[in-house]
Amino acid sequence: MAIINCGFLILMILIRDVELCREKSRDQSNINKRIISLNEYKIEVQKIIAEIRKPSERLSDDIVDYLLENLNNAQQTYKFGSVFHYNATDFYQQFSTTTRDDIQILSGGRLGHPNAISHYICICYRHRQHIVYIYDSLFRLKITKRHREIMQKLYPAAIIYKHKKPATLQHDSTSSGLFAIAYATMLILGKDPTTYELKLNTTEGADQGSFMREHLIKMLQAKKLSLFPSTDQL
Repeated sequence: MAIINCGFLILMILIRDVELCREKSRDQSNINKRIISLNEYKIEVQKIIAEIRKPSERLSDDIVDYLLENLNNAQQTYKFGSVFHYNATDFYQQFSTTTRDDIQILSGGRLGHPNAISHYICICYRHRQHIVYIYDSLFRLKITKRHREIMQKLYPAAIIYKHKKPATLQHDSTSSGLFAIAYATMLILGKDPTTYELKLNTTEGADQGSFMREHLIKMLQAKKLSLFPSTDQL
């Protein structure tokens, strides 16, 4: 009997050791997966930063969407939708509101303006006044049919659509995405784009949006919202 008990004990020990080895293997596998995932994330962020930093290059829809997701993660008051659905207005139904303020960034095509190549605008809905304010870095006093359709989906109780002239306007054909995100960030943080003057690079031949690009990168790295550099900081 003692020999049987001893053999059973040894078997149980072996089974336990096998299970421990399996658990260690699973743990190591999970650690490896986390390391791979983290490395892939770092590579993705590095690529995005490199794209943002390219002088005089427009931000692609992919980059703008990534930045909007970071705006969503950095605050809980507003929920930004993807800019990819310009041609599918029903997408915006899920963000529809009549009882709270809202901010969105919308994409668009050339829209009849030589500087509006895949142009981005920022809109702000004030539900108590039933007003949609439109902040366009080119300050075009026109609402396209598609943008109106999107805004009607987003804000069915809106009565007035009003263009507001930002204090700082775009003077090139590539920086509308930078301006739209800067305007949205101002609004989130309680500043008025019509009075808050952005700091631009005025060096001859330089990318006017270089300071905004660097600030975007700082926000991405810090995972926090902060106001873009202003002329008051000169």
